Amino acid sequence: MMDINDLLFTIHDITVAVGKQKMHEAAGPDGIQMEAFIYGCHRLYVGLYLSVLFNVFAKHGYIPSDFCRAVLLPLVKNKNGNLADVNNYRAIAISNAITKLLEDVLMKHLVSVNEADDYQSGLKKFF
Repeated sequence: MMDINDLLFTIHDITVAVGKQKMHEAAGPDGIQMEAFIYGCHRLYVGLYLSVLFNVFAKHGYIPSDFCRAVLLPLVKNKNGNLADVNNYRAIAISNAITKLLEDVLMKHLVSVNEADDYQSGLKKFF
C-alpha cells in the first residue's frame, strides 16, 4: 500500500491534468476560469507552482476549506414536466478550476479496495 508521503505530483502530472480539462465552463466560487490554467500553464510556470502546492497538501494531509467549496445549481430534468416538483430537478456542483486539477492528479494515485466497485460501471472509464 502506498504511503501518502510517497506521493509526488510532478509538473508533467499537472500538465496532463490541464490538458484533460474543458473550456467554456462556468467558474467556481473563486471566479477563475479553467482557461487561465489552459492558456497560462507553461508561460506562468503554473505547473511548477501547483505541483509544489499539491505535494504540500499530500505531505501534510490537509486541503484548505476553500478547495472544497462549490456552487450548487438545480437543473430541470424534464422541461415539459412539473417545474414545481422538486423531483424534477437534479443538482450539479460547480467547483473551482484548481480543485478540478487537484482531483485529476489525485485520481491516478487512488485505488479502491471495495469489491462493490467492481460492479460499478456508471461514470467509470474503461481502458
